Amino acid sequence: MSINVDQGIPPLPERASREAVCRSLWKSLRPGQQRMADWQSGSLAISAVPGSGKSTGMAIAAALLLARQYWGQGDGERRRGF
Repeated sequence: MSINVDQGIPPLPERASREAVCRSLWKSLRPGQQRMADWQSGSLAISAVPGSGKSTGMAIAAALLLARQYWGQGDGERRRGF
């Protein structure tokens, strides 16, 4: 697994659980990006200046959304902070 430490994502053990990886990704986001990653339904519009992290935030949000969809949450509930 390759983790980009320059983005502030802490390195994880080689055999880290899926949930630990997702939680680490979520925690690496700034508060505004975390709110975007917590989005669950409806329209979503992002307006921000160049270089503010929109692409990074959206990529991680998409990964977390897919993780929730295909791996589930265990208890059937979606929660913030992955």
